[in-house]
Amino acid sequence: MKRITVFFLLLLVLFPWCPVLAEEAEDPVVIRLGAFSYPRSLVEFTMHSAADQNGVYWEVLEPEEKEAIRDAVAEQIVGIGIIENKLQELGKHDFTPAEQELIRASAQNQYDASWQRLYRYATEQGVEITEKEVSEWLDSMGYTLDMFRMSLEAAERQFRMFDLFCDSFSPTDDEIDAYYLENYVEPDREKYENNIALYEQDVFLSGSESFFTPAGYRLVKWVVVPYPKEVETKARPINIRFTLEEAEVTAAFNALAAAAATVEDFNDLKPLREAYDQAGKKLKATETELLEALGQGLPAAQAVKDKIVRQMAEGMTFDHAVRIYDETQAFADPENRGTPFHPDSPNWTGNTYQAAASLTEPGQIADPILTAEGMYIFYYAEDMIGGAHELSKEERDLVAQNAVYAARLKQLKELLETWKQEYEITMDLSLLNME
Repeated sequence: MKRITVFFLLLLVLFPWCPVLAEEAEDPVVIRLGAFSYPRSLVEFTMHSAADQNGVYWEVLEPEEKEAIRDAVAEQIVGIGIIENKLQELGKHDFTPAEQELIRASAQNQYDASWQRLYRYATEQGVEITEKEVSEWLDSMGYTLDMFRMSLEAAERQFRMFDLFCDSFSPTDDEIDAYYLENYVEPDREKYENNIALYEQDVFLSGSESFFTPAGYRLVKWVVVPYPKEVETKARPINIRFTLEEAEVTAAFNALAAAAATVEDFNDLKPLREAYDQAGKKLKATETELLEALGQGLPAAQAVKDKIVRQMAEGMTFDHAVRIYDETQAFADPENRGTPFHPDSPNWTGNTYQAAASLTEPGQIADPILTAEGMYIFYYAEDMIGGAHELSKEERDLVAQNAVYAARLKQLKELLETWKQEYEITMDLSLLNME
């Protein structure tokens, strides 16, 4: 199920609040508005948090991207300052002990989640990092428990402003649908409708969410038939030779690339080019020999396919065929609807692409194909529904909450713009570290 969350505080991030009683040289005030001031550490933390909320780390952003985040943060912290001042004037700025405890617990959860994200990011990039180093890095970037606590305090104060100054309403079904299409579906449609490669990179490979599915996807299942023993025996030495020759091709290419980077006369590269070409030809010949050896197993796989076709005609499901004929049991679970395939996919190649593309309608079964793992028999399970993701009741309720939130936020921002004239504002963004 796709995740829909309720948006909080001024779009990108929960902007924290921190009153400054004395301007210390190591943490100078960057923004001052009325009775409240905001130091460099807090503004920089907010900028880094905004990057994190968009799925990237501050350090990898381009200078112009950092500047855009800085300017947005400055503008929105001004809004927070106005809220601070207004609530203080009304005597509604502080929290009860019970409220403080709830905020503290939520802040701890947010800190722990950020710690886990950083640790997972580092390990996925192959970086060896200790738990202590993760904590130290978070502290150095300002991701402290206090900062998360103050972010949540700022969010709570914004909701107090909603209750005091903004209207509430119950959106109609049409209003919920319109909000969902405009704010969730349409951005994903513009991004992915004509870019299958990006869709698969973001959704299938990186695990991001999309509320729009491009048309043309089918769900494919398969049975993996093992090679007969005699075929495996004959193919094994050829496969070992193929692996060694792959390494030779790689070594020849690396030698050619290294020489090409420094050579002055490209005629000097002729021996290296010839060595690379020769290694490639030898690998191609061995690949042909390996496929010929493995191909001797195809009659056995074809016999399995014929059995599956016959038994399915008699009422057996493909999932049941998997349980009978496939040792891997990849699709034995009926909840596994299949693997997405699109004719424009860059992630399906060679004979696996050809086999999947040969299936033109649900229920069809392709001829067996050869792979290193065994002989695959592909099955067209069903079409994926394209277009907008259909909301569950729980998701629809959350979209309704977000529609109400967006309407109240619009009201509040209009009021903040009016109230801005009531306060003296000073700002020095040159104090920020943009590295």
